[in-house]
Amino acid sequence: MIIYESNNTRINGKYTLDFSSHTIEGERRLEDVIDVHSKLELSIVGYGTGKYYIGDKIYDMKKNDVFIISNTDKHALVMDKDETLKNIVIHFEPRFIWSDNNNFDYRYLKIFFNRSKNFCHRLDRHNEATEKIISLFYEIEDEFNNKPLEYELMAKVKLMNILVLLLRHYNYVYDDKDHYQFKKEVQSINKVTDYIHENFDKKIKLEDLAAIVHMNTSYFSTFFKKFNGLAPSEYISRIRISKAMELLEKTDKNIIEICGMCGFNSTASFNKMFKKIKHLTPSEYKKQYFNQK
Repeated sequence: MIIYESNNTRINGKYTLDFSSHTIEGERRLEDVIDVHSKLELSIVGYGTGKYYIGDKIYDMKKNDVFIISNTDKHALVMDKDETLKNIVIHFEPRFIWSDNNNFDYRYLKIFFNRSKNFCHRLDRHNEATEKIISLFYEIEDEFNNKPLEYELMAKVKLMNILVLLLRHYNYVYDDKDHYQFKKEVQSINKVTDYIHENFDKKIKLEDLAAIVHMNTSYFSTFFKKFNGLAPSEYISRIRISKAMELLEKTDKNIIEICGMCGFNSTASFNKMFKKIKHLTPSEYKKQYFNQK
């Protein structure tokens, strides 16, 4: 299996969106690629065919198929031995949409959290809105590739457009009557994720996180996973590794320095967690990143 990452761009700031394009060649075994992460995902098949395993569902995929993947969905993209496939992906955390410093709210994300019995991870190929969404996807790709003035803002506007089309034209969402309760939960989880992002370089205890939203640790862990798809400890580890990746890509700091800056108490634990999440050691990742540039 060979994976070429042709584009990997991140909108910087407190709330981030990642855009990437992967070209995958050769056989990809299911057990090697099952993934779950803290970010919501929209993806489109640029070319190629294969199977997408999402939760307990298996979808065939072909060019221009669009997939919706929540942060609670285990998923794996698999193609045949002689196949080549391009997968274009948008990753974003829930708080990228429902952050308090903009005019958007949680309703944009109902496609991820309020799914009806009719929900399908692969968009209906025959729905008239699917063609519009496909077009917006490639417009976002153009924004990231060409980087015109204010491309980050335009990419977000187009993403919001996609999310509205998903609500308007697909019977994939049930009508949630208890808007107020859901909004309160969102505000609570924002407080916790903000704290984690601001203190990832320090020791973070489960008890401290639960106390922020006045919950016991057992209930809090369930509550946290509902919105982020990961247990608090794993979410923290992935935030730390994400920050470590940025430092490896953009600075000349050594592994020991990065280890301390990202909240790990030893290089051994840093290396172990980095390899668990990225399937490479920090040194291997840095070498691969600069070789691809």
